[in-house]
Formats: sequence, C-alpha cells, structure tokens
Amino acid sequence: MLYKLGAGGMGIVLAAYDPELDRKVALKLLRPRAHAGADLMHASIRLHREALALARLNHGNIVAVHDVGIHRDRVFVAMEFVEGRTLGAWLRAETRGWREIVRVFEQAGRGLAHAHEKGLVHRDFKPDNLMIGADGRVRVMDFGIARTDDGDPDDGRTAPNDALVASNGVLAAPLTHTGTLLGTPAYMSPEQLRGEQATAHSDQFSFCVALYEALYGERPFAGDSLAELAAAVAHGRLRAPSRAGSVPGWLRAAVVRGLAAERERRWPAMPALLAALADDPLPGRRRRALGGVTAVLLGFGVYSGFAAMQADGRACAGMADRLIGIWDMDRRAAIERAIVGKNVSYAQDTWERVGSLLDDYTERWVAMRTEACEATRRGEQSGELLDLRMACFDDRLAHVRTTLDQLAAADATVVKQAVSVVLGLPRLERCADKEALTAEVRPPEDPVTALKVAALDQRLVEAEAMERAGKIGDGLVVAEQVALSAETLAYEPLRARALLRRGSLLARDGDFKNAEERLAEAFHAAIASRMTSQAALAAARLVEVVGVRLARFQDGRRWGEHADSLTRAAASDELRGLYFHHAGTLAWQDGKYVEARELLDRALALREKVLGPDHPDTSTTLANLGNLSLATGDRDAARVFHERSLAIKERALGPNHPDVARSLVGLGIATESYAASHRHLERALAVSEAAFGPDHPDVGNALLHLGVLASAEGKLDESRDYYERALANQERSLGRDQASVATILHNLGEITAAIGHYAEARGYHERAFAITEKGLGPEHSKFADSLCYLGNMATLEGKFAEARQYHERALAIMEKATGSEHVVIPLLGLGDVAFAEGKFAEARGYFARALPIWEKSRGPDSRRVADVQVRLGHVATSEGHHDEARAGLERALAVYEGTLAPDHPDIAAALLPLGKALIGEGKPVAAVPLLERALAIRGAREGDPVDLAELRFTLARALWDSPDGQGRDRTRAWELARLARPPLATAGERTARTLDALDAWVRARPG
Repeated sequence: MLYKLGAGGMGIVLAAYDPELDRKVALKLLRPRAHAGADLMHASIRLHREALALARLNHGNIVAVHDVGIHRDRVFVAMEFVEGRTLGAWLRAETRGWREIVRVFEQAGRGLAHAHEKGLVHRDFKPDNLMIGADGRVRVMDFGIARTDDGDPDDGRTAPNDALVASNGVLAAPLTHTGTLLGTPAYMSPEQLRGEQATAHSDQFSFCVALYEALYGERPFAGDSLAELAAAVAHGRLRAPSRAGSVPGWLRAAVVRGLAAERERRWPAMPALLAALADDPLPGRRRRALGGVTAVLLGFGVYSGFAAMQADGRACAGMADRLIGIWDMDRRAAIERAIVGKNVSYAQDTWERVGSLLDDYTERWVAMRTEACEATRRGEQSGELLDLRMACFDDRLAHVRTTLDQLAAADATVVKQAVSVVLGLPRLERCADKEALTAEVRPPEDPVTALKVAALDQRLVEAEAMERAGKIGDGLVVAEQVALSAETLAYEPLRARALLRRGSLLARDGDFKNAEERLAEAFHAAIASRMTSQAALAAARLVEVVGVRLARFQDGRRWGEHADSLTRAAASDELRGLYFHHAGTLAWQDGKYVEARELLDRALALREKVLGPDHPDTSTTLANLGNLSLATGDRDAARVFHERSLAIKERALGPNHPDVARSLVGLGIATESYAASHRHLERALAVSEAAFGPDHPDVGNALLHLGVLASAEGKLDESRDYYERALANQERSLGRDQASVATILHNLGEITAAIGHYAEARGYHERAFAITEKGLGPEHSKFADSLCYLGNMATLEGKFAEARQYHERALAIMEKATGSEHVVIPLLGLGDVAFAEGKFAEARGYFARALPIWEKSRGPDSRRVADVQVRLGHVATSEGHHDEARAGLERALAVYEGTLAPDHPDIAAALLPLGKALIGEGKPVAAVPLLERALAIRGAREGDPVDLAELRFTLARALWDSPDGQGRDRTRAWELARLARPPLATAGERTARTLDALDAWVRARPG
C-alpha cells in the first residue's frame, strides 16, 4: 500500500503498487467492521458486483479493473489508478464554457453507451462518479450498484455466500427489496424514485441531470426534501435556469428531452442523445456532426479480428474507440492551445480549419474502416483483403498520430503550415482500392526483419509529417537515419521509401542537386522492387527538381516520359495530376506555352476531381495558369485565374494567412489597373507583416513587386526605394547569397541604370552575377540571365566588345540548355550591341531571329513581340527604310496602347522611332505631335538622360523642318538641341554617332 485515497460508507480506497506488473493501482476494500451479518454479505455482494461489472467492460471512458478477489474474508478490487479529479472538482476549479462541458460529457456518454451495449445499467451516474484524468480522458467509475437488464426486480432474496466467488448470477442479485431507493436521489430518474427497476433510460436521465447542472450551475428540479424533489421530477417541473443565455437553445432542447418523466419520451438510447449533443446547427459543425452520428452509432465495442467478427456482428462497431488518445477531446484541446497560443494573426482561423478537417478525416476513417469490417462479415470480401484494408487504415491512423504530434508541439512555422499538414494526410479512398492494395509490396517473411521494417516505416511517417509541418531539418535527420538502417537490413523497398523521403525533403530545403541524386536512386530502387506508385512519384518530382528548379529542360522532359507511363500504370489520378502540374510548369518555363496550357489544364481537372476545388494544390495550379496567361499577354485570363486561386486560399486558410499574401501578389501582377494592383500588393504586404513581422522573406517579396509596379508606372525613385527595402529584408531573413537576393539586385541595377547611374547599376548586377554563379553554376539558365544583364549594362556604357561577349556566352548556354524562347533575350542583347555600333544589318539579323520565336510562343499581338518590332523599327529607320519602319512601329504602338496606361514609358519608346520614320519620309508635321507626346511622358518622370537627349534632338529636327504655320518653332528647336548635347557628350562611345549627328545639324544651322 502507498497511501489512502478516500473512504465511504462501504469501505476505503487505497493507492497500491502491483509488483508483478510494475504499476500503480487503486485498491478498493470492504470494511468488515462497518457491516455485520447480512449487511456484511450484502456489502460484499455489492463490491464484488462492481468488480464483475467493470471486468465485463473494455472501453477507454470506463475505469479498468485489473483484478478482483477475496483476501481474509474481505472483498478487494484492484482498478486502474487514475491521476486526476472528479467532474465536480473540475467544474468547481474554474468557469467552463458549454462546448468544453459538452466535450467532457460526450466522453462519459460513450462510456455509458458501451456499458448499455454490454447489458449493464450504472444506476448511480453523477458528477462524483466521473473522473477526468491528467491526460484529459474521462472515465466513468463506481459501478457498485450496476446490474444486468435481465435482473428480476421482484426477487427479494439475498444472494448466497457462494455468489461472492461465482461469475454468473451475481450481477442479477438484488441489493435491496423492491421499492427501496438505491443511488443518489438528486440524480435519480422518476422510476428510480418510485423504487422501480432502473434501465438504460434511467442512466440517460441521470446523465442529463448532471449535464444540466454543469451547464447552468444548478440542478433542473428544485426540492428541499426528497418528497418535493420526487414530485418535481415526476411532474417534469423544470426550474427556470438563472444563466440560460449562455447555453444555445438547440443544446437545451437536447438535454430537456432526456429529462422527460416518461421513458418513451426520452432519447431512444445514449448514441442518439450523443448525436444530438454533436448537432450544432452552425454549418461547419453540422457537417461534422453528420459524420459524428455514424461514428457514435458505430463506435462502441472493440474490433477483435476476423474470427470473432464472424461469430459476433457487433465486433465491427468499435472503430471509433481507436481514436481515443489520438484524436479525442483532450488531444483536441491540447492542439487548440498549441495553435491558438501562438502570437500570429491567423492562429484562430487556422485552428478552426484544422479542427474541422481532422473531424472530417477521422469520421470518414471510422465509417470506412467499419464498412470494410462489415463487408467481410457479409461475405463480400476475403479475410486476406480485409487484412490489407485494415493495414491501410492503420497506416492512415499512424499518419494522423504523427501529424498531431507535430501540431501539438507547433511553433510559428508549423502554425503557418497547419492546414496544409492536415490536407496532406494520405487519402482514405486508397484503402478501398483492391487493385492498389494487392499491388503493394508485402513485408519481409522473416518476422524479426518485418518488425524492424515496420518500426522504420513508422519513422518515415514521422519524417513525412515533419516535412509537411515545415520542419525540414528534423525530417532530414530522421530520413537519413532510416536510409542507413535500410542499407543494413538490405531490404530494397524500405530503402526506396527512405530515399524518396530524403529526396523530397532535400528539394524542400532548396538542395536540388542532392535532391536529384536521392530521387533518382529512389526511382531505380522502386523500379527494382516493382513499386509502381513510388517510382511514379519519384519521376514526377524529378520533373520538377531537374526540369524546373535546375532548368535542365531536356533532362526534365525525359523524367516526364517515365512519370507519364508510370502514373498510367499506377492508375492514380492524384499522381497523374502531380505529374501534369510539374510537366506544365516545365513547359511554361521552357517557353512552350501551348503545351504548358494543355498540361496545366489537365492538372487542374484532375486536382479538382481528386483533391476538390478548394484544395491549396488546386490553387497552385490555377496560379501557374495565371502566370502562363500573363506570359502570353492574356491579362484578362491571368486575372481570372489568380482571382480563383486567391478565393481558394482565403476559403481554405483564412483571409489573414500568409499564403493568401502570395496569391495577392500574383493577382496584383496580373491586374491591369495600377490602382487595383496597388491595393492587392499593399494588402499582401500588410498580411505578411501582420503574420510574420517586418523581417520575413514574404514581406520582401511584396516589396519587390511593389517596386516592379512603381517602375511600370514610371515612378523610378519610388521603385528604387521599394527595391532597397526588399533587398534589406531578404538579406536579413535569408542571407546575402540567396537567389531571391540576386533577383532584387538585378532589378535595382535596371532601375538605377534607367535613372542614369551606370557605375552603381553595374555594381548591383555584378553582385547578382556572383550569387547566381555560386549558387546555380555556370550552365543554369538564370546564370545566362545574369550574363544578359551585364551585357545590357556594358551596352549602355558603350563597352560594345564586352557586351557582345556576355550575350554570346548567354546565347550558348540557352541554346544548349533549352533551345527554346529563352534564346531570345541574348539575341536581343546582341542586336542592341550591333545597333549601338552602327552595324544595322547585323542587328537586323539578331532581331529577325528573335521575332518569330516570340510570335509563335506568345502570339503576334503580345507585348514581347511589340518590343522586338520597336527594335526593328529603329534599325529600319537607321537604314533609311522608313515605310517599313513605320508599319512595324504602328503595330507595336497599337499593342502598347491596348495593354498599357497612356503614360507608360514603353509608349514613349515606340513613339520616338515612329517620329524618326515620319521625318525620314518627309512628314515632320505628322511627327511633331507624336514626339511631343513622347516628351511629355518622358519629362514627367526620371529616367535615362541619354534617351531623353535623343528624344529632344529628334523633336528639334521635326520642329525645324516643319513649314511655317504648321508647327514650326525654330527657337524651341534650337533650345531642345542645346539641352540634348551635354548628356550625349558625356555618354562615351554609346552616343558617339548621335553626338556627331547633333553637332553636324547645329553647324548646318548657324545662329
């Protein structure tokens, strides 16, 4: 004995230690000195009755009995030791909300329902007979006056002495003569108060009295004496509750029905009452309650294997019990505290969605597992198939458990991923797919090896949960340990699974080179083990890692061929949707837009079918379709796709979730209206700052795109400020050597060059170049982009030989890596260099090579095509082909005016060569308004002074050559020419030809 726990009229309860099983127990002993003669026998029967009653029960919400017997004429019961407090003490400790109270009573109700199913009636249900353990689990206790439903209420005989040791008949032995009260009157049903036999309906009445008291702080029936209480109960005279406003009407109605004086007016059984308690009419709760009814009705009893199931159909009804300790009231409360307790703006939204998703998933798990069991009992499937299905369901439950472990220890990263973590749970439908189940690789035949493999597979489940929760480093440690153990065991299927998990984690960590190696190993190991689904998944992920992330498009396509055939063989729409998504993204990055649209459309259709229209992965495919539409110049379609993507994120994650900010950025980029774009991007910035604070990379991403928008509006100083803030953010949050830092540096270089600060701009581009070369290597397409930026910078500085080298090197990389539209950028760079050198035929050749590539991939009316036509217009004008130049430039101007704001700088860039062409045709009067408009656009914003100087000189020529009375203003023309010379004189070789032309023009017009 350790110490005394409590005492009552019948005996005492001691804390004791069981040395055989090395556990602490509660020992209940009858006190013989408190009883004598027939009373002693009567009390012994009662205590023994409690033990036998509990021994017949096996439920997580009923206190467990370990042993029962007689020692020195004293009956003892060794029971589960519950560290906790009674329901009464729990209610007195602090004010409890109605939801919290109902969750406690739902557990107690499940325990009662199980007892009723086994033919037992408690007869003394009250708050002090409920214990809430330290683990939060509720146990019903003190079945000391329980009896079977078939006991004879009129049998006034006491049990013989041998009833103390018999296992049959003791529960039916009456503890009183007919008409004697037994139990606690305050919680008794009318029939008990009348001295009639108690039934399961009587327990229901007592349950509702206790629940009513917990909800309202007072019992439902008033009475200062037993007679007054009995009269109130018999006539159903409920007192008016003093705090009714805090309890919803639907809940009060459910409880009051259970308090009906007539048994037939109460709920048919405890499961029906529990279903009513779960039936909150709010839409989100009602949907879960429908599944909860099934879980409650089916969830009592214990699954005991195929043989027992054949003998007893009730064996299929215990599936919900398997959730106890995994997803029950206590686990739910713990995870709610973990998520809501984090100081992030979207925590409450996240918890509500996580709780709802887990309710739905576990309720479907119970229903499907029960149906699998019933199908075998009905003879519809073999025991072997049942084993496979049950193993599948056990695997899903293991995923739930490990996922909940991550959520219970949630930090800010896990809270951000929480909804996606739950949505990433493996689909239950596969457990009903006979072909998929029979195709799975069986465990090793050696039982020792099989146990080791099973334990290591469980570790991989943990690693997967860590990956979904964003704990990449922790997941990698686990996956690497399993991979090493798999090598030792020499069991190839486990090795394939471990390599697949490692590769996936490495990709999430941004280590794409090592991810490629591990995923390729996983692919070959899976193929060797005939693991079709795993091989298909590895191949699909290699499409992304190799083709998209490492930009080796041809290699990525080869992996796509494997993924295509294997996802067909696996007959998995989910895997096929993943493959189409990655293949479509690869085709988009490779500039094959028609192919990309077809693949992404197929991915969207499959993801909507398998995952549902409101799944975040569906949103991701929509966002990619939006970006693809933007690349092809279809801004209307881009906006629609991004709006749909945003709506899904808001529904799935809540309006303040940081992933919503990313969708807002996409919508902001796709929206034509500058004002609307600003609203979306500013909201994205606010959501990210509220969720993470000012130093998170998502904040930098929003600042970057605000900078892009300001640049497009011609607000160069504002754009530069956004870029500088974004750069500081990314360097603080990610470090100075990340790819995102390089992107911002290139943008800063572009905007700084546009302002005319060339040396500073070159510095930004060179820093970005070094980051890209170190991080991605000299064969990556983004490295080629960095070369092009440096080539453009060298062209602006008049360093033509250097510029040509940069662009030729970039062209070689692009031709080798892609052979697609990515070659256009270095081709344009080379054309710009040749044009600046006055090599017009060479420039025309480069531009002419680029034009059909973009016309084919983006359409003849895209802005990118217009950009090339403007360049060709400059060349044609310089060569004297003015008619040809004007036709192409007018087409380009029409595209710009149809897609850009009226004062966009690209419009001015098209108006300048068009004015030159008209002057060359001898139409200076027609050129003047076009050039004046271009000057108004350029003069309203800061920009490259060389561009402005060339525009002023061109307008000066048009004004000078116009006839009198038709726009001639030679004084203004002379002033414009004077203003144009200083920038041209200081720009070096780049402007030498234009400066010579200006000086010659001035000399020809003295004065």
